[in-house]
Amino acid sequence: MKSETILRRIAKSLDRRAPGRSGPKYLSLRDAILAAIESGDWAPGQKLPPETAFAQEMPVSLGTVQRALQTLAVDGVVDRRHRDGTYVTELPILDEISILRFVGKDSGSLLPVYTKVLDIARTRENGPWSRLMPAEDSFVRITRLINVNLEFKVYNRVYLPAGRFDGLLKWSTQELDGVGIFHILSTQFNAPLLRTAQLLQVLALPAPICAAIGVPAGTVGAKWDVEAYSYRGLPIAHHQNYLPPNDSRLEIRER
Repeated sequence: MKSETILRRIAKSLDRRAPGRSGPKYLSLRDAILAAIESGDWAPGQKLPPETAFAQEMPVSLGTVQRALQTLAVDGVVDRRHRDGTYVTELPILDEISILRFVGKDSGSLLPVYTKVLDIARTRENGPWSRLMPAEDSFVRITRLINVNLEFKVYNRVYLPAGRFDGLLKWSTQELDGVGIFHILSTQFNAPLLRTAQLLQVLALPAPICAAIGVPAGTVGAKWDVEAYSYRGLPIAHHQNYLPPNDSRLEIRER
């Protein structure tokens, strides 16, 4: 899509602001530009139109454009280069190992992980994911077994807002096998992982999960929840992991 068309669409969205709506114009423009990036109009590494082009098409001043772009730069969404222009930031594309950081007891190196998708479906069930994303009424749920270094298995469920990621329901389980969820969200939906919040709890693993990962019923393990956030600080996924006892160390990092 040509930049002129994108700019005209952004301008229309600003014109449609509710009468009397409060809030600085630069924040409305920032959100509109970010929405265009999230929808794929401008891809990572792509150069945005000049600031003057924004000002010519938008019902805002050049100063407002500059402030909106600077806010996006502070958030890490764009990269403003002196005398060159503004580019969509090329963020690192993460794979599963970025979160599942199991460290070998002897080697100290990260252990490889292998994912097997058991099921992908739309669900309306409630849980921590629905409290994390209360505006959503349904979710895409991906159920997986994650084999860590062929030594033990992790039972994993990922909950994603269906309103944005329902396109994943068209994927088969075979297509999702071995593919990192965060990699898909970044490359296919322009939703890079920017921040996580994590919670670890020791408990007796539920019987169906014990059966799925091949440990005796009543085994005490850990429940590990990972909340994933993208642009605007919006939550994009809730990972629920059940870990059996093992000799590896889990390196937990908050991005």
